[in-house]
Amino acid sequence: MDEADFEAFFKQHFTPLCLYCQFKFDFDLDIAKEAVHTAFIKLWETRHQLTAGLSPKSYLYKVVTNNCLDMLRHEKVRRKYGQICFADNHGSSPGKQF
Repeated sequence: MDEADFEAFFKQHFTPLCLYCQFKFDFDLDIAKEAVHTAFIKLWETRHQLTAGLSPKSYLYKVVTNNCLDMLRHEKVRRKYGQICFADNHGSSPGKQF
């Protein structure tokens, strides 16, 4: 896949992949775009390693799905950590926090 093919592939699949992220994972547009951009970067970087029988579209949907799942996991950890920090600091005076 050369740059021209990749650009055409990107233009053809970018919007449908963003919609996929938005509806399947309930992401807002900016988060969906981030997941899709990351997947396209990975596709470009690994394009020479893809086997001949593997569909780039299928590969891309799999990578996007994995990106979305990773983002959800990170958000879950972030929220849990935020709740723990809030619980630890709740009721403390500002002086005790520093």
